[in-house]
Amino acid sequence: KYQKQQTLFTILNAMVLMVALLGLFALSSLMIEQKLKDVAIRKTLGASDKTLIIGLTKQFLWITLIAVLISIPISYYLMNEWLKDFAYRIDMPIFPFILSLISLLILTFAVVSIKAYQATKVNLVKHLKYE
Repeated sequence: KYQKQQTLFTILNAMVLMVALLGLFALSSLMIEQKLKDVAIRKTLGASDKTLIIGLTKQFLWITLIAVLISIPISYYLMNEWLKDFAYRIDMPIFPFILSLISLLILTFAVVSIKAYQATKVNLVKHLKYE
């Protein structure tokens, strides 16, 4: 019974992660598209690509960090409530929470930095033509 639940939760987890990453990519695309004029001005004034990418991804990393820090106590409580019903009680280790925080921050940085890197390679004249 629990092995079937495990495979079901694994499949659902992968699907939710893919939808979340696609949504994050769309949201970062929209935000970066709105900031292209700002990126073009900074690039004209001599900002490096690395500085621009870090600046564009920092906001999403903070949002992700706050979301994970809010979800950790809730999931810890729910896991403890579920584990209470078993005959052989185990304590919930902290390692999965730390691993999920690190992996989510890495995935967020990877997804958003792809779009941020593309934004640093835009044609500056196109965005600064009317300034």
